[in-house]
Amino acid sequence: MSPRRLALLVATDEYAEPTLSRLPSVNTDSERLSAVLSDPRVGGYGVRLLKNEPSYHANAVVEEFFTEARFDDLLLLYISGHGLKDDHGRLYFASKNTRRERLGSSAVSSAFIHEQMAKSRSRRILVILDCCFSGAFSVSGRRRAAEQVDAIERLSGRGRAILTSSTALQYSFESPPPEGPEGDVTDPLPSVFSGVLIDGLHTGEADLNADGLIDVGELYEYVYRGVRRKTAHQTPVLSSELEGPFHVAFSSPERRSPLVAPPFSSPSPSPVPPPDAGTGTDSGTSSGTDSDSDSGGRADPSERSAEDALSVRLTPDGLMELSIGRRQFLMAGSALLIQPQPVSPEKQAGRWAIDFSPFGDDPYRFAHFIRAHWPDVTISRSLSPQESDWMLTLPGGNAFGGAVLAAQMHGHLGADDGLSTVGDGNPRRVTRFVGASYRGLLVAAETSGETPRFFALGKHEARRQLNSGLNDLRSVKIPSAYELDDLTYGVLWAAANLDDALQEDEIPLAENRRRLRSYGSLPSSAVSREVVGDLTKVSQMWLGSDFCAQYIMNQLKTWNDVPSYWTREKSGEEACMWLLIQHKYEYLRKTGRRFAGSPTPSMRAFCIPESEVGDASAAHRTLIFLAIALMEMLKIQVRVCVDPAYTEIEGFVLAPRRQGMIANWVRGRGIWHVDTVGRRSDVAGFGDAVTYATAYSVAAGETAPQRLRSLAEYLDLDWPWLRRRCGELGRAGWRGLVQPRSRLLGTGALDAVCSYVGELPE
Repeated sequence: MSPRRLALLVATDEYAEPTLSRLPSVNTDSERLSAVLSDPRVGGYGVRLLKNEPSYHANAVVEEFFTEARFDDLLLLYISGHGLKDDHGRLYFASKNTRRERLGSSAVSSAFIHEQMAKSRSRRILVILDCCFSGAFSVSGRRRAAEQVDAIERLSGRGRAILTSSTALQYSFESPPPEGPEGDVTDPLPSVFSGVLIDGLHTGEADLNADGLIDVGELYEYVYRGVRRKTAHQTPVLSSELEGPFHVAFSSPERRSPLVAPPFSSPSPSPVPPPDAGTGTDSGTSSGTDSDSDSGGRADPSERSAEDALSVRLTPDGLMELSIGRRQFLMAGSALLIQPQPVSPEKQAGRWAIDFSPFGDDPYRFAHFIRAHWPDVTISRSLSPQESDWMLTLPGGNAFGGAVLAAQMHGHLGADDGLSTVGDGNPRRVTRFVGASYRGLLVAAETSGETPRFFALGKHEARRQLNSGLNDLRSVKIPSAYELDDLTYGVLWAAANLDDALQEDEIPLAENRRRLRSYGSLPSSAVSREVVGDLTKVSQMWLGSDFCAQYIMNQLKTWNDVPSYWTREKSGEEACMWLLIQHKYEYLRKTGRRFAGSPTPSMRAFCIPESEVGDASAAHRTLIFLAIALMEMLKIQVRVCVDPAYTEIEGFVLAPRRQGMIANWVRGRGIWHVDTVGRRSDVAGFGDAVTYATAYSVAAGETAPQRLRSLAEYLDLDWPWLRRRCGELGRAGWRGLVQPRSRLLGTGALDAVCSYVGELPE
């Protein structure tokens, strides 16, 4: 069955409790949001709207909403109304029958919602709360609560995102009701928060990267900016522990047409008329939709649509506010990046062919190459052109924080023993670059073919060559194996991110490891992330991985049965740690040797769903492949299942029919969780998971080469290319391209696995 998109809207604007003020905007908010979400062109949700229901009915519907959800369902819960807390600081959402002195029985408890979400099979849940939780009263808006409560803390959890209208120390405000022509109050407008939220979804403006989809992060950014523009006293907050994309709505142009619903925002000032507007055209209004014509749907240039509308107004605090359609914004932004240069006049007088180069002088077209192959890399001109030419900002990830690489460009000479870069007549420029402290690459450009090729050398290796006296100051040898492609880029990305994070925490990481060593003597333990809150996420992962490896090795001393392992990594970011972290390679070698002589091989199971593969770049998929190939190299047979339900299983080690242990540090609530398992039901459950992965593995085959070739096919990697490139890099070694500065990292595993894959039969 296909995934469902389900939304539950709980709205309360009338209260029996006399101390709770009526909230006229709530009714407007909920009806308009319901219209947006249920529209198949926008949200496509199955929406259920509860308005002014008693708490017992709201609780029943909330429970039904979460407990009947399927694993792959996308759930959205929206609550609008008063937020209250009891004397113990517990959070409640007021219902029609709420009594302040009886919150437990007359309101919807946040603890109850938390329990229902925890029990739900769905792991894609978005909770949106338009309620405030504390703060001083403001005369500019009606407050929605009077207590200090942290909703984020009480409702967050893995697989969920919580978006609140304000912080725990602020109120959420309603928009003041507009006045009619006679001064009468008309229908209430949406609240400040919900009004911006609905506008962003309805218009598609919340799609900040213009990819046709509005994810949770984009929606938050849009709402945050919109609310802060309207009031400085309210700050939306997002807490997300989602483990994949959550597309709240769609923003493709073909679905943009007016909804059959009330207007979604207050009237805006009339747009500035176009300077060439002809008579008979009302340039003071816009149509709200693009104007299609018989000529391919292009708008008549004499007319202005909402996409083209431009309006300017002066705010009361003296700021000039510019409203501009997204198409104009994107075009204007592109124009700022592009530096047009006339190439040659065409035959027609007054017309020129323009070379739109977004990076100005780029004779080797290196920036174009980077953007075409890895669009999530930000490339910009170096601020120190006397040393480097480009700065590459490598993206982060769920745990990675991102990293920066400098690049100095050169042409190349010949390809006898390697490629030779030339110091462009300025040898001092080369020596200054390789002597700098930041991470960088010398890049040689081969531009004689139809498409340019680029070969990179780490600064440390270039410095070694220059200091050895084998080369003069004008040339440095680069092995042809170091060509920039998805394999080398993936490793560079992983090594730079890991290296930066571990270097930053070198001293506190060692101190925390020493401080937590006493947990190793316990049969079970689970350590909260707050205990090591001063460490980066990468360092926390290293600490958890190191502890679990030691725990497993100690437990295996008493085992005689060949174990089976359940390995939770499912992404390139997680898998790359097997390739670069020293203790993980040592752990694999020790566990591999421990049972190498057994007639029954050791086995590791992964769960890598098709959605993970589809969302991952080729570079990340290559990292997954190499990590699994490393295990096969060490005589550990690997099975890979694809059912997403199995990604929730914690990492474990199982001795058939006897005992097991939990040892998990990947995507856990704490930095690790270890425990011995002896109950028959638990051991049987572990066995069922291993049996399933074995029976339905996409890495099928009797031999390691067969299994790895099947895996490459599943990961959509070209097998001949993979073998060839691994063979080249195995012979050259990785140290000339990647040499981590942290002593916790190394390239030994990469050298070994690349040599192994390169020698596999076709």
